[in-house]
Amino acid sequence: MIDTLPRTVFAALVTNLVVIASVIASGRHDVHAENALFENIQAVCLIFAAILYAASSFRNKSTERVELVGLALLCFSFSLREIDIELIGLPQLIEQLLVGNGRTASLLVLWSGYLAFLLRQPVNLSELVHRQFDSGLSRYLFVSAGLLLTGALIDRGLLTPDHPRLFEELLEVNAYVLLFIPAAKSIVTSARQPQDNSIEAPEPDTVTVAD
Repeated sequence: MIDTLPRTVFAALVTNLVVIASVIASGRHDVHAENALFENIQAVCLIFAAILYAASSFRNKSTERVELVGLALLCFSFSLREIDIELIGLPQLIEQLLVGNGRTASLLVLWSGYLAFLLRQPVNLSELVHRQFDSGLSRYLFVSAGLLLTGALIDRGLLTPDHPRLFEELLEVNAYVLLFIPAAKSIVTSARQPQDNSIEAPEPDTVTVAD
């Protein structure tokens, strides 16, 4: 089978260059303003990725559930960073849990719960990491992390390209799309595969006593 990775990377680079050139040439810098198109794309990618990872984890009874839950929580955490919760009009109690110090406390509780869940699973960390490299998921995660790190450097003025806001927001769009792609793949895979890799304890063998 022909490896589609080079073509995919090339298509992504061309698409990004076209977007950059179009925004600069047209002067439509409003697309990367606060709560504008780019940020809306980021929010949609993160919300749907979190939902798809969570749905996949409910359907999956194998040890892969561990990483699916973690990825769902990761995307949810990013979504709270990108979405202005106070503008949605949620009930005040929920808003307090998702904004400012309340958000920090909520995420601390959720990630602590995930750590406890992780420690209870019959899978060690080295096996988990090894599986990410085998499945190719690590490529998405590393590239996404690299894009977010580059965006953060631009945001803090450590990198100073022309139109820094455009590049920062576009890098984040790409990073969150890369988190969404394996989420879509995971839900398709979980829907197609029989769930026969249970992590539940095996039933004890029965013993027949001869007369």
